[in-house]
Amino acid sequence: MLEQVSVDHSLVQHYVDTGQITREQAAHHPERHVVTRALGAPGMPRPDLFVVPLLEAPRLLLCSDGINGMIDDATIAAVLRDLDDPEEAAARLVDEALEAGGRDNATAVVVDVVGGLR
Repeated sequence: MLEQVSVDHSLVQHYVDTGQITREQAAHHPERHVVTRALGAPGMPRPDLFVVPLLEAPRLLLCSDGINGMIDDATIAAVLRDLDDPEEAAARLVDEALEAGGRDNATAVVVDVVGGLR
């Protein structure tokens, strides 16, 4: 099961959050790449911090919107489920995003959580 933890800091995400447009409309909105917060921008942006219970998440995917904006959740889930090696899974996700058109930076890191205390 995939669960998205973070959200984009973009104008279009703001529109979705405030109910002005749907997620489906956001995927094709002409302003979807207008960011509202970024590292290196003037001022010091506050980072988003999340607590993810690792016992409930045996595998983590950290990726840019060049991955989840280019390939659907079903494809992402299939790659993460079908490939045991995290490096191989990350490379496949990048390949899938590039094959889907690669209109943005496609970066993926897959981390397997092992040896956790129960």
